[in-house]
Amino acid sequence: MTTKRRSVLDVFNGICNEIPLDNNKIKKELKKSFASVSWDAPEKLNSNYYWNVLSNILNKYISEDDYNNIPWCKKVIDIFQDENYIYKSN
Repeated sequence: MTTKRRSVLDVFNGICNEIPLDNNKIKKELKKSFASVSWDAPEKLNSNYYWNVLSNILNKYISEDDYNNIPWCKKVIDIFQDENYIYKSN
């Protein structure tokens, strides 16, 4: 039995969708870091590369205190950690 890996692009889109407009720094850095994703080789997309990029950016901008006190921060981290997350556009 094979297990389907969640898509880093689904998680990226879900996270970007949850970040309020007034938090442009984190959104800008995420979009800049993922700008070349459409040209990347499948091996890179299927590796941990973009998961590590995403993790580093979230750790840079969202503290444990933010997670505990700011609803959108909690939602973003929960999306990142949810192994079954599937992005559904509005």
